[in-house]
Amino acid sequence: LDCTLVSVSNIFSYYGLKYSPDLLLGIGCGLSFIYLNRTKPMSKMNLEGIIWMVSGKTSDIHRHIAVNLGVHYHEETHPSEDAAWTYLKWAIDRGRPVMVKINLYTYADCLEGFNLYRSDQSLDELNSYLTERIRQDPLFKNNYYHTTVVVGYDEEKGVVYLSENFFNNIQEVPRDLFMQAIRGTQNKLFYTTVDFFLPREPFPLDVAIYNSIKMNVFLMKNPPIA
Repeated sequence: LDCTLVSVSNIFSYYGLKYSPDLLLGIGCGLSFIYLNRTKPMSKMNLEGIIWMVSGKTSDIHRHIAVNLGVHYHEETHPSEDAAWTYLKWAIDRGRPVMVKINLYTYADCLEGFNLYRSDQSLDELNSYLTERIRQDPLFKNNYYHTTVVVGYDEEKGVVYLSENFFNNIQEVPRDLFMQAIRGTQNKLFYTTVDFFLPREPFPLDVAIYNSIKMNVFLMKNPPIA
């Protein structure tokens, strides 16, 4: 399952809105395509020039979900680690889980820090994925490819608690390793957080679906160029 969709679904569920990741894929206009302007080969793929790509999800999907459901969201890029940590604590202290963007290349370093509430098999599978797939592809060094949800922290223990879509249970991660993972890319340091504010009456599902179809038609007729 896609990490962003699982993260948004988990946050909505916390607020009492039970929408599956599959349903949110549709509400977020998951069917799309994008023009990619590549003057040099992209990673290991032999892609050059202007190409188009059919995509199941864009980086705007959480924004589309919020707009089509009538849900407010706050997305912020923080200028420093201290600013990001201050905001995370502020939101968690007010009972608001926060979605964060993570560089998977850096996130691999967090593996040893996880308090392993899982089987050795799942650890081996994740370790294999991160080390053999992510670490071997330089494309991941400077791109975000994962999101997770911060649900708590303990300053005395120096840990952060995550609702991580890799696992079924809440995970405990050393704060320092976690902050390294959300720092950003090797070329640009920044910290991005997203939290949602659900109204008492989000749009009914039929209205949200209508909104998503209308938005999806517009996006398909006006694809972005990246």
